[in-house]
Amino acid sequence: MEFPSYKGAAPLRKVRLTVRHHISYAFRVENQEPTQWWGAAQSYPSLYSFPWFRTEAGGVIQSGVPSWTISLCWLPPLGPYDGVLDYAGAAGAQRTVLWDMCAQPAYWTTTTQEIDQAWALAPFTDADGVVQLAIQPMTWLQQDIPYAVPAEGSLAGGVDWFQWDVIVDRVEYFDG
Repeated sequence: MEFPSYKGAAPLRKVRLTVRHHISYAFRVENQEPTQWWGAAQSYPSLYSFPWFRTEAGGVIQSGVPSWTISLCWLPPLGPYDGVLDYAGAAGAQRTVLWDMCAQPAYWTTTTQEIDQAWALAPFTDADGVVQLAIQPMTWLQQDIPYAVPAEGSLAGGVDWFQWDVIVDRVEYFDG
């Protein structure tokens, strides 16, 4: 994404960034337990995504878009492990989700964040007059807390891809 950089004479002290974002993802999961634990006592795995913006100079900042934890409680319970790690059958699942209406009821979610740390403000004063940021999410499959899968067992799986579509609606610069 691109937008005009700060051009003021006084030092930049804060940026208020208002963006719209939409998430989509694909994952795979396999219950490796001999029992069906999924859904017992509200225990579900979830996906977690922590977005970073890569700056045009190669640095990173974590500002502007909040992290997301997406419970997979909508996924039907997985049965006991069948002995084959294939993310299919009664014990496994693979899904591609282009719009998770539980995690994100509206297609676009608007957020506003204020950025005021000196190290995070540097990309907003880009000398060429254009701020360029590329989103780079870190994403993984995790167990929901405080609940956990049975201590003796495990959950296999992972996130195949997680995409953040981001549109900058407004950038406000504060100096002085």
